[in-house]
Amino acid sequence: MNNIGDCQMDVSNSRSYSQNSEQHDQASSREVDVGEIPLEGVREDVYGRSVPVYVMLPLDTVNADGVFRYASAQWFLSALRELKNSGIHGVAVDVWWGAVERKPRMYDFSGYKQLFELLVALDLKIQVVLAFHACGGNVGDNAEVPLPHWVLSCGERDPDIFYTDKPREFSPGRRNPECISLFADTESGILRGRSPIQCYVDFMKAFRDEFILNGDGVYYDAIGEIVLGTGPCGELRYPSYPEMNGWRFPGIGEFQCYDRRALASLARAAEAAGHPEWGHSGPPDVGHYNSTPDDTAFFRGWDGTWATEYGKFFLDWYSQALVDHGDRMLHAASTVFCIHDLKTPRSDTMESGRRSDSLDLGGGGDLRTSKSISCNDFVGISSESPRETTDDLSMNSPKTSASDPGTVHQNTVATGLPSRGPSYASFRSSTSISDGLNTMEEWIWPSPQGKPVNMNLKIAGIHWWYHTKSHAAELTAGYYNCDGRNGYDGIISLCARYGVALTLTCVEMCDSQHPPEALCGPEGLLRTVKESAFKAGLPLAGENALPCFMPNAIDESALQRIVYNTQPLGTPLEEQKSLDSKKSDQKDDEDQMVDDEVQRQYNAQFLPPMRSFTFLRLTRDMMSDTYQNQWKRFMKLMSRNALRFKTSQRWRRDLGFE
Repeated sequence: MNNIGDCQMDVSNSRSYSQNSEQHDQASSREVDVGEIPLEGVREDVYGRSVPVYVMLPLDTVNADGVFRYASAQWFLSALRELKNSGIHGVAVDVWWGAVERKPRMYDFSGYKQLFELLVALDLKIQVVLAFHACGGNVGDNAEVPLPHWVLSCGERDPDIFYTDKPREFSPGRRNPECISLFADTESGILRGRSPIQCYVDFMKAFRDEFILNGDGVYYDAIGEIVLGTGPCGELRYPSYPEMNGWRFPGIGEFQCYDRRALASLARAAEAAGHPEWGHSGPPDVGHYNSTPDDTAFFRGWDGTWATEYGKFFLDWYSQALVDHGDRMLHAASTVFCIHDLKTPRSDTMESGRRSDSLDLGGGGDLRTSKSISCNDFVGISSESPRETTDDLSMNSPKTSASDPGTVHQNTVATGLPSRGPSYASFRSSTSISDGLNTMEEWIWPSPQGKPVNMNLKIAGIHWWYHTKSHAAELTAGYYNCDGRNGYDGIISLCARYGVALTLTCVEMCDSQHPPEALCGPEGLLRTVKESAFKAGLPLAGENALPCFMPNAIDESALQRIVYNTQPLGTPLEEQKSLDSKKSDQKDDEDQMVDDEVQRQYNAQFLPPMRSFTFLRLTRDMMSDTYQNQWKRFMKLMSRNALRFKTSQRWRRDLGFE
């Protein structure tokens, strides 16, 4: 269910699993020299020796009916035991909103409790993905888990709760029911008396009460981290390249800003900018899902509209709306969970403890704030819904500690207030009993409770058209990353303020494996995000975007690239050749230590190893003997990967890096 859509990826380096083990053994001995280069700052007591590996479970492990499908499947139990023995840290599982809250405010976690009990018995950690999106319609989706049916029925009455692409000649824009539009986040009452944000908070609170506060800590001890779903595929982005709408790699995608709330927000922003004419619609001449940048007047490299004053205005509004959505989601999570601050001491260089200066609350217009945000405005109470307040208080964003990486976020909503939640955050909405609520139902913001949890936010590795000036595919997804601008700093700064980790996909890729006409740049993208995260003191994790184990084939090169890309980076890839040349000139034996000057250059460019790696995905075929031989070799390398491997120029070239 991952996002990267280059299903036409060149797998010419993949090998048939039918090759005999002797050939594999000979090949593996040439894969990488597992001696470590002792980099300055790469301390084993800080990073350990291994990059922890999670393995994603099948998408339908708990299906749309909330049933644990593999409870009696012998292959599933055997697979988990094999993976545990190979050294994995744990497994990743999607906790589907549509599978749990099948009726409003009624949460059925029974299937997940069965699964978690099995994982606890096997001593496997759990990476929980709070999945507020649907499964199906994306690359790799082999299961169907829609949004809750009662949410879809709300969408039938108000289709603008869903993201919408641009109108066609004879038809309005198409609605995407994969997830709810961020522009509807705080629209009060649209989901059976609640706003989407309130639904997300209630879901998180139900999960917390079931697995963090209950069970005598057994479940809590097993939960390694929580990945907060913030959009399609659980990623903080717009659904700009849905296969269900005909997108195919390497199309640039389309802007998703044509629901009425998005257009209203755009109009307000244009009015504030002094150009109301810019707010009538999205930009013209942007092509369609499968266009190339040069097919369009907006995205073309030279004299493209993206670089004009209007283009910059639109892209800034579009991308900032995405960051503000991430801010709202992380704030909502911080009212439920005590979030463990994962930043390193380097984070004191980043701005902390402040919300965005301009926070677009969707239906209620822009809220300008320097340090705080009114709780009732945040809820998005409509004029027809009376609100009751007993205190005139504000809701500050959680503060972070730059000096202590072990700090627990105590959300300021709870500061000095009763643990049951502040009464000033309640509102009343008129609904019918048939909607599953009382006629006048009170909603109250919770207070964070329980032991601290590690939290993670995921972004998409959109690497196609990276080597162009406009980076069109990234722009339509909401990442304002183009020539002369880093589009990931805002998201990374946001994560740093809340002390949550960041995950990037496409860690298994290199530039040369993709069609040259697509101008892909996964290497540059990974380097950009790694450097920005390091500057912010933010731990970075990774995922592969496409399967490495396929029917009758193993993409061994992808496995080796994961090894390379998750270890500490000592030098940019483009500088590696010159350093290799220096080493070969000065040392005849590759196993000898490089000289002090070359070592200093490695150290100067040091970037830490990834915090963890999540492998896509467990399948029944993956457990065959031949596949497992390759998997165990991979895990052996990952078990020592927090320290830098010596890698030869030939090895990198064989993997496609040069």
